[in-house]
Amino acid sequence: MASVPDTKTLADVYEQLAAHKNVLISGPPGTGKSRLMREIAAAFVAPEPGGPLLYRGDEIAIPEKPKTPAPGSRLLTVGAKTKVFSTTFDQNTKHSDFLRGIVPTIGSQMSFKVSKGILFEAAEFARQSGQYSLVLVDEINRGPAVSIFGSSMVALEPSKRLNSANEPTKESQSFRVMNDDGEFVDYYLPDRLFIVAAMNQADSSVDAMDVAFQRRFARIRLDPDEAALRGYFDLPDGKLTPARDAPQSAADVYSALVLGWRGINRRIVRGKGEAYQMGHGLLMRTAISDSLDQALSEASDTWDLMDAHLAEIFYGDVRGLGESLGAGKKGSLYEVKTSIFGDQQVAVLHLQKNATVYGRLLAAE
Repeated sequence: MASVPDTKTLADVYEQLAAHKNVLISGPPGTGKSRLMREIAAAFVAPEPGGPLLYRGDEIAIPEKPKTPAPGSRLLTVGAKTKVFSTTFDQNTKHSDFLRGIVPTIGSQMSFKVSKGILFEAAEFARQSGQYSLVLVDEINRGPAVSIFGSSMVALEPSKRLNSANEPTKESQSFRVMNDDGEFVDYYLPDRLFIVAAMNQADSSVDAMDVAFQRRFARIRLDPDEAALRGYFDLPDGKLTPARDAPQSAADVYSALVLGWRGINRRIVRGKGEAYQMGHGLLMRTAISDSLDQALSEASDTWDLMDAHLAEIFYGDVRGLGESLGAGKKGSLYEVKTSIFGDQQVAVLHLQKNATVYGRLLAAE
């Protein structure tokens, strides 16, 4: 079964965009942040000429609707021209990549020009009558976001933008950018510019993102979804009861996957926090099969992914890793033992001999 977009979440994002202009999507890895951003982009650029017309409370983007919406409830006007601008931040992303700055040119002689970054191009597009732009920023916390946005950060909020006629109000906030001649001029962000960013809060390779910067964004959080997994594996609602000794069917294997995933996540929350959980998308890479042998093979591959996730978040913490796998509880196949290495006591995680992946999943429940 393919992953189905959550139209309620999509509508939530567009409602927040209509009210706040900027949305930050967060959640553990594998909860569908990248997929949701693709759906947002697809709804923004509809196949019909003029783009989508969106009403707050609607579940999907629609080209037209035979009713008059409340004033201000539409994200886009009828006949709007739309464009999506996408980028991904990393540690090397600079202000000149995103807005404006002096950069070298390629040629026989050394020369420089003023760059036109993604945000600047999107803002210029949205300044034109009847045009709307959407900027998608994936992995926003992998780069120095405050430095990348620079002084434009003060102008992100809706009240600090130009009005719908592209005119400044008494509350509009300008910031300084270079023009094409390299001179600094006052610049305002337009009303018809929208920004959607995604971040993984549990990423161990990046620092926490500035709180003042995050306040400029409405927040949408995606969480691990067991119901999505039950639908993906075609499992019933209610208590899952796979065979305890050995699997009798592929459904037993998929039930064990869900139970093990749920149990491990429950212990991760206790030890590390909600941001470090495994998303449902991690298990939805598993190919579905009615064959028991094929299901076991897929479960083994999925277990390797789960194991890699745990090894990363509990790096250097053997006892925490063992606890997440259920070591010490009744029926566990894992045990944390102490041994001597040099002059120091070290913890070592032991797995029972001949333990199967199916047994490990059930034991992790």
